[in-house]
Amino acid sequence: MLLITSRGRGKWIFPKGRMMTGKEPWESAAYEAYEEAGVEGEVEHTPIGSYFLPVTEERPKPVEVKMFPLRVTGQRDDWKEKGQRYRHWVVLAEAKRLITHDGLADLVVLLAQRETSPAATAPRRRAAS
Repeated sequence: MLLITSRGRGKWIFPKGRMMTGKEPWESAAYEAYEEAGVEGEVEHTPIGSYFLPVTEERPKPVEVKMFPLRVTGQRDDWKEKGQRYRHWVVLAEAKRLITHDGLADLVVLLAQRETSPAATAPRRRAAS
């Protein structure tokens, strides 16, 4: 899994952002992953789950963040927010140690379980065209 640091507090998170006008939610998620972490790939159209960002001075109400998995197929050495964030590839144990937000940590476990299930590791068939 790929984690990045948040700009404000330097906490380990997944890339995330606001919905973009004219884009589907999964397209916005893929765009944010590109800007914040310099990665691109195949994004799923269905979220694996969601978590809530807590109330802060800048955010007067909780905000629900939906998580769209992205299978990374390319990683750039230079990207828009490179000087503002770190990125770090991790295995499940390290992700659980680094992520401090309970809701996000739960999604990490769910994602790891899904990726190691027999259906996920089985060879994929290509559809006939």
